[in-house]
Amino acid sequence: MESPNYIDVINRACSELAEVSVQGDGPFTTSKLGDRLQELFKESPGDKVWRALSYACHYHFGGSGPFAYGPYEPMFVFPTDGDQYSVFPTPLDRVESDLLEVWAAQASVEEMHPMPRARIADLLWVRKHGDRAKWIEIAVEAYTTAAAIPEVHVVERGKMLGRAVAICQESRNQDPKLRADALIALAELAEESISSTDERYGVVAGALTILIDADCHCEMLLASAMRKYDSDPWRASDLRLLATEASTDQHEQRRLQAERIQVFENAADRAVGLRRVALLENARSIASSIGDQGEVERLNGLIQRTDVEGDMKSVEVSATIDEDVMRTVVEPIVGVDNLSEALGRFAQYLTPNLSDEAMEQAMDELAQESPLQTLIGRMTFGPDGTAVSLPSGSPERRISDIGRLRAQDRLLGRIIRPTHSSRPGQAVRHGFVGLGRLLQPGHAPGGS
Repeated sequence: MESPNYIDVINRACSELAEVSVQGDGPFTTSKLGDRLQELFKESPGDKVWRALSYACHYHFGGSGPFAYGPYEPMFVFPTDGDQYSVFPTPLDRVESDLLEVWAAQASVEEMHPMPRARIADLLWVRKHGDRAKWIEIAVEAYTTAAAIPEVHVVERGKMLGRAVAICQESRNQDPKLRADALIALAELAEESISSTDERYGVVAGALTILIDADCHCEMLLASAMRKYDSDPWRASDLRLLATEASTDQHEQRRLQAERIQVFENAADRAVGLRRVALLENARSIASSIGDQGEVERLNGLIQRTDVEGDMKSVEVSATIDEDVMRTVVEPIVGVDNLSEALGRFAQYLTPNLSDEAMEQAMDELAQESPLQTLIGRMTFGPDGTAVSLPSGSPERRISDIGRLRAQDRLLGRIIRPTHSSRPGQAVRHGFVGLGRLLQPGHAPGGS
């Protein structure tokens, strides 16, 4: 049988995913392309090119688990027996040489769509395979080019540009124009996202963080972002903290820290009960961090005088999770790779078993009560992608806690990803603990 023209097939798949994205039927992302390539590999199981290309698009970016290598880890980790795990794809540091050679051959073809080409060249750079200077140039240029394609999901665009900048920082001998082009593109994406009517806070915050770390002057972007997100105290505080890090003027830094306290206090003036306490505790934590004991004592008084009686209640919710859809919805909002924190803060975006109204009300109550951990739940991921938040004190909750600790100790640490398991509890993740952390004093939602 004649071998297919792999580049033509990949490019056609990218065009089809772009069209699906335009129609609003699904995101155009590297992982979605990986799903298409995996289907091709299943149709031709002996074809190592489809196998290699499918692997390349199925690594999870930003992982730090036991199977991570550099910034990449396998997309799926399934517990099997005892301390054994089934992993897909093969951890990057264990990919065999013949697949590396396939990656090298395909990434060298200029006609390949820039999104998969950038990913493959990046993997080769991380693996230190072959001509690393070549992979730097291909990866950074292709990431920058792919990020300019509007059909590519905006979160993916931000991640690609962030990775392009990181590659330049990892290399000592790169062309400075590569880094400059990536930073300019990142600033343009931040500006586009601030102007967009879509919810893109995570993209904005992530881009600004990278630009500030790269010593770029982005005062105007910061000012625009603060104007747009000023009605949300956590976002307003996050952005002022970024502005503090960007400033070298101590007077300006003190002013911005005072504004961070004020945005939480202003929001607390419009809140009641535990929600008000959580906001004031955030303000107090900031005051404590800058050594303003007078403010700490004043805010303590406001907290102590807040009436929280009647706010002590619990909520139980069941829902079905599709991880890819969930990430698409929550990552532009939260800006984190930690899926559990995203679920905790924006759980109303789950496909609910309850009515939309009941789910919204339940999650609003949960979000308001968790800051003081009056309601502490655990999100458990079980068979068929189901997720359940178990109320404190229930027998199921005690079983889940055991499973959560086992999962943490043996493998996952802080990795959070839905998995399928026949044993309840073994696939438990941090779950709604992420929500508790989210609104605890001093924690800034929107960061990972």
